[in-house]
Amino acid sequence: MIALLQPFFREEWRPYAETVQWSAPAADARNAAALLGDEAGLADALARHRRHWSDADPRAVASAWAMSYLWTLLPPMAAAASGARHALPARSDAMWIELDANAAPARFQIQALGAADPAGDVWRRYHALVWHHLQPLAEALFRAGRLPRKVVWGGAVRYLEVVLKAVETHTHGTAASDAVRQDRLQLLENPWWGDAADERPNPLCLPPRTSRGADPMVTLHRECCLYHLLPTAQYCAACPLAPQHRASRAKTR
Repeated sequence: MIALLQPFFREEWRPYAETVQWSAPAADARNAAALLGDEAGLADALARHRRHWSDADPRAVASAWAMSYLWTLLPPMAAAASGARHALPARSDAMWIELDANAAPARFQIQALGAADPAGDVWRRYHALVWHHLQPLAEALFRAGRLPRKVVWGGAVRYLEVVLKAVETHTHGTAASDAVRQDRLQLLENPWWGDAADERPNPLCLPPRTSRGADPMVTLHRECCLYHLLPTAQYCAACPLAPQHRASRAKTR
């Protein structure tokens, strides 16, 4: 584990810190930017991953691959940026990716540790990750797998929320906990990215959803991850497309 991540990944959370390693790239690793920029190569990885899912709906397979990518990438990067106030190299061209036997993302390697940035605002600390990694990821999966971009952004929001809330909990009672909470609120609830002089729409600010069914109201994921289209899979408990969360069309007489 990268040392600066240790305070945020204790006990059962520890494996989630080890998916980004400070080491020389493995022999079978590939530069992440090169993979995302190679439409044919990425399509081949998705095709190999599809065999793992018994040739399921290609968009659902691309989504499963994207979710593996995001869960491998985001916990260490977000904990470093918000918990440690340290910007690890986050651009896709500064990271190498290893795929497992099913062609799913397994780990990333970085060859430098970046730099501490205690005075930087949230926009600066997350700039490389969002605009030079997540955005190329969304574009690449749309081209190679016809996966809607909003599915990637929705997955990123889902995982960033989970990770940042966990870091808040692990630092409870300290100034760091409040700082992480402020990062989370700005990243996920501010519709504009950056300061007033350089604002642009924030792709991480997605409208929250709540259930419309007959049961008590439930907070739902911003976007469906399409997992219910995979063999043997079911709707997520907070899926916005799950029948129990949608308004009934039955009319009373």
